[in-house]
Amino acid sequence: MFGMNMQTEEGRILCKYVPNYRINLVDAGNISDLGMFHTDLQQILGVLKYRQDKKELKDYIYENRDYFAGVDVETYQALRAFLHSENMLKDFAVSGKETRIDMCQALEELYQDGVREGREEGVAMIILNMLKSGMSVSDIKKYTGVGESMIVQVQKSMGTLIHKS
Repeated sequence: MFGMNMQTEEGRILCKYVPNYRINLVDAGNISDLGMFHTDLQQILGVLKYRQDKKELKDYIYENRDYFAGVDVETYQALRAFLHSENMLKDFAVSGKETRIDMCQALEELYQDGVREGREEGVAMIILNMLKSGMSVSDIKKYTGVGESMIVQVQKSMGTLIHKS
């Protein structure tokens, strides 16, 4: 900032009130050796480095399981924000260093939620196709193993009512 002309009146006034601090910027995506950091910053930068690739991120977290199995709430909240997963990972309202959160378990729960949602969407699509092809509700129940309430829910989403058989 102070590379500008400080000989002017405005420059001298600015120098008086604004400190000339050095700022070091780190590009987490281009750090080749995360081992040179020896604090929590190492793991945070690692998460930032691998956040674009789910497999590499998962591998990194499991390689550093000792650290991620017990992160404090503040670190957990920072990781949630860095991963843009505020809506997916649970929010822990408690604060303080004494509370520990297992990030590995949190990611596993997130993964299992995704698997469950994917299965539900897949079954709903199958039911929808069965309804469109004219199958009866009793046949759909027999072949899919779902309850009638789910079939009715899919029917409502179709916007049509199909009579039970």
